[in-house]
Amino acid sequence: MRTIETYERIKEVRKNNKLTQSEFAEKLGVTRSVIANIELNRLAKPEQKTSLIKLISREFNVSENWLLEGNGAIYTSFKDDEKIAKLLAEISLSKNEKLKELIQKMMKLDDKYINSILTLIDGIIESKK
Repeated sequence: MRTIETYERIKEVRKNNKLTQSEFAEKLGVTRSVIANIELNRLAKPEQKTSLIKLISREFNVSENWLLEGNGAIYTSFKDDEKIAKLLAEISLSKNEKLKELIQKMMKLDDKYINSILTLIDGIIESKK
């Protein structure tokens, strides 16, 4: 079974929302040709899609992980968003300055580094059991 690529998942999101390329582009603040080029996988540099993927994720409540890797559910649940908002509020109110610094620095990282850090953290948690 062939796995679908990121550009195909982006097209799926557009079609799931019953939008033309022009309508989809308008909602994202880009031109129709940008969407056409993405859907036809014509972008010379794949990293050009990164900011657009983040925007699609926010605008259409789509999992960024699903868009990039095809893993998990297509749509994020509001419950997950609520949990994240609550955690961020707790961190903000915390007196643990190192935790705040860690979160701020992680927000600047690309996904490949975040995935590496998550693997490291999972390993540490597992070894403590």
